[in-house]
Amino acid sequence: MSVKARTADSDGLFSLLQVTVAQPIPHHTHHVADECVYVLDGKLDIEFDGTVHTAGRGQFVLLPHGVPHALRPGSTPPPRVIQISSPGGGTAWC
Repeated sequence: MSVKARTADSDGLFSLLQVTVAQPIPHHTHHVADECVYVLDGKLDIEFDGTVHTAGRGQFVLLPHGVPHALRPGSTPPPRVIQISSPGGGTAWC
């Protein structure tokens, strides 16, 4: 994981990380922050509303606050993504 912009860098508006999703991230819910994920390489499996969706290179996913979801690698090598939380500090990844 590489932090590109911390919550403090944006006066609390967002945080931005570059992440390799090598391990599954279990179901969780962000109660305040919306989570945005942009897939740089590979495929990312996203589970929400009882369905698994796959996002590939160049695709963008918006996970609004309050929506339970899980993430897991959908490819080998595992996907590299940019993850943005808004407002900042709402990510389970750090």
